[in-house]
Amino acid sequence: MVQGMNKKGQIPDMFMIIVVLLLFALTTITMVTFYNSYTDSLEGNQAFNNTWNTAIEEKADALNQSYDYIFMFIVFALAILTIVLGLNVRSHPVFFFISLLLLVIVTVVSAIFSDVYTKLATNSTASIEATASTYTIMPFVMNHLPMFMFFLGMFIMILFYAKEKFMEDMG
Repeated sequence: MVQGMNKKGQIPDMFMIIVVLLLFALTTITMVTFYNSYTDSLEGNQAFNNTWNTAIEEKADALNQSYDYIFMFIVFALAILTIVLGLNVRSHPVFFFISLLLLVIVTVVSAIFSDVYTKLATNSTASIEATASTYTIMPFVMNHLPMFMFFLGMFIMILFYAKEKFMEDMG
């Protein structure tokens, strides 16, 4: 996924997953909060009290509710893509301990990003907290991001080194 890395491994992709998930979650919450406050300010205006506006608001509300499922799709898509692309990377068992150290770093960074999300979603303004509380999947994944990244990284590491052993037995 990260271009120009000369197939050194999947660790840059793990960092990219963390950043993409945090940015999507933060952008979604702030965007929906802004939309909700904007539509609330237009409620009393007669110019926006018609069937067209009602239909548009219903469609926008449906979209705002679907961001949770879009987030889940992004999580699975990035994880599967990282795993599949990991099959193309040649590895050697000597690099196992380096990969383990980098996995610890990825887990620590994901804990920091998880904390950033938690602070925004719970220690912010009332409208942002209300918007963040309407989602279920997004807060769950972001609160457990270090655990997800650790298990994804362990799965990729096992895949790397088991793949080499499997390829030796086949060839």
